Amino acid sequence: VIGYIPHVSCLGDHEGDDDNGALFRYFFLPQLPVEELWFSFDYGAAHFVALDYRHPDSEKMLEWFKKDIQQTTAKWKFVYMHRPCYNLGGHRSNWGAPQWQKLFRDYQIDIVFAGHSHQYERFFPVRPAQESDSWPVTYITTGGAGASLYDVIPSTFLAQAQSVHHFTYLKISGDTLNFLAFL
Repeated sequence: VIGYIPHVSCLGDHEGDDDNGALFRYFFLPQLPVEELWFSFDYGAAHFVALDYRHPDSEKMLEWFKKDIQQTTAKWKFVYMHRPCYNLGGHRSNWGAPQWQKLFRDYQIDIVFAGHSHQYERFFPVRPAQESDSWPVTYITTGGAGASLYDVIPSTFLAQAQSVHHFTYLKISGDTLNFLAFL
């Protein structure tokens, strides 16, 4: 698959026993310091931002993100990282709350992808009830690549949730985004 479909990973928590990301950096991003494994790139009409899950409160990463996302002219904007901002089953993550969720709305991020919890969850687009005119962000936990699976917790906030091995596929053609989850 990697010979035909681009694959750009971000740092997770299974890249080595307490190596603090050194092994990931060695293979994927040797030019970045091991304590700052965040980066972005454009691919077609999309801008992708990979965040370092270890530093949700890092002012340096927050400021870098703001500068980076303000400079893009891409139609589609995606963020991906290891730990989910919203996750009801599995680890019940709440990464970066509340500052990152507000930034994702303010800078009109379309989808935030994460792993960590070994299951599939796709939230209905999220925005605070008191901010009904703010940008709705879709959060997807796609952590079912092969490890033991975690239970899901049904919720009216979830468009889909399954405890299943899966992979996801994103295709952009002009103004059309097709997202498929192979469950």
